[in-house]
Amino acid sequence: MRLLASLLVAAGLALALLSAVMTRSISQPAVDVARQVEAKAGVGRQVEAAPREPPPVTLRGNSSVGCHPWPHMGYSAEYSFTWGSSFRVRDEQECCEACAAHNLLCSDTANAHKPFFHASMQKGPATCGKEAVGCNVWTFCPLDRCFAFDVHNHSKFECWLKHSKTPMTPAVGSGGFFPPEMLVGPRKHWPWSVALTVWPWPLPEQASWTSGVLAPVGSRILPQRPNMNKIYCDRHPPCPSQEALVWPPLR
Repeated sequence: MRLLASLLVAAGLALALLSAVMTRSISQPAVDVARQVEAKAGVGRQVEAAPREPPPVTLRGNSSVGCHPWPHMGYSAEYSFTWGSSFRVRDEQECCEACAAHNLLCSDTANAHKPFFHASMQKGPATCGKEAVGCNVWTFCPLDRCFAFDVHNHSKFECWLKHSKTPMTPAVGSGGFFPPEMLVGPRKHWPWSVALTVWPWPLPEQASWTSGVLAPVGSRILPQRPNMNKIYCDRHPPCPSQEALVWPPLR
């Protein structure tokens, strides 16, 4: 009986190995043919805007909800719940966590003025306002200084919590590369002529901020075209660089 059992085990192992070899020998040509077809069709080349999702950044303790960070992107929205200069966090992850906490508690007006998140760089917790909506969009400053078309100095660790009516296609103030035409144009032609006391340097090549959306992992976020680029090109045509621009940019 022991001899029979040993023979059966050996036979099963042999069959498994034979199956693996046959599967590899059959499937490999199919893979090679598929790759040849893709190469002829141009699959893999960036013909249209095809944003590739990086490994998902998720909430701590909830791997099903993603933060969807997008570098060099400044999302704008209908509501802003925190003023970045007075609400600072250590990194993008914490900014996203704060957005999630706001969404959880502050969507209910019964929680008005109640604390929703104590950021690591803040002396005390942030509190809910009276709005009946929660954060679903966040913006973080990752650089020593972040550029914006406004009258404020923006610096590292600023975290802006916002609510967008279209979070899957968020509005963009500044995003990606600024038009080359704007880079070489005079400051007075910028969409907002930022004072030298606020920003004494030339216009940066790219938007400074990182923005994200609170959405399920796997969601496809398609940012709208940058509003500031459009304003500039509408006022100071032509802008051939924007006519040929592939949007959204790859992350």
